[in-house]
Amino acid sequence: MTSADLPDDALPDGFSVPDDLSSLAGDQDAATTPPPAATPSPAQPQSAPAADAAPEHRIAIILTQVATAEALAAACAMNKLVVDAVPSPLGAYAICRDTSADAPAELARAVSALVKSVPLILFEAAGGQVKASQWQGGQRLGDMPAALVLDGAPHEFEDLMLGTTTVHDLPGVVSSAGMSRWKAMRALSGKSRKQRGEK
Repeated sequence: MTSADLPDDALPDGFSVPDDLSSLAGDQDAATTPPPAATPSPAQPQSAPAADAAPEHRIAIILTQVATAEALAAACAMNKLVVDAVPSPLGAYAICRDTSADAPAELARAVSALVKSVPLILFEAAGGQVKASQWQGGQRLGDMPAALVLDGAPHEFEDLMLGTTTVHDLPGVVSSAGMSRWKAMRALSGKSRKQRGEK
C-alpha cells in the first residue's frame, strides 16, 4: 500500500504523533541557550530601528527551539498553519506568509501552543521598526528589547528584517503549504521515535 492509498488521518502501524512538539526541541545543553525570560512590557512596545528598511517592507518570524525545520513545518501543516520553516543552530524558525493585522500574533499563539514547555520569540518588522515578543503555551508573555534579542538571533535575521534577504535565498527551507497530512504525521512520528532512540 502506498501513501496515496491511505486516508488523510491514517498512520502506518507503529507510528505515533506527539501531542506536544516540545519533545522535538533541540538539546538544551548546547552552546546556545533558551531565549531569556520576558519582562513586563512597558506602555509602548520596545523596538529597534531597522536602518535603511523600506517603509513598505513587512515580515514576521517566529524563532523556536524545535530541532529541525521539517518537524516545525510538519507540526504547522497538521494544524493548518502556513509557514516557511528554516533551520538554524538555535532552532528552526517560521517565516509567516501572512503579515496582515494580527496574523503574526495569532500564528505565534498557535505555534507556542504546539511547543508547550519551551518559549519562542516573535519578531515583527514594519515601517522601519523591529519588535520582539515572547510566547509560551499559547500565551504572550511580554515584549522584549528587540535590539538585544537580535544580537543572539540567527545571523541572517537582520537581512530578513531589512528585506535584503528573502526566504528564497535561504537553504533548507521546508514549507508547510501543500504538505499532506499523511506526510506531516509521518515526519513527526519519525522525529519522535528518533528522539526516543527507537529504530
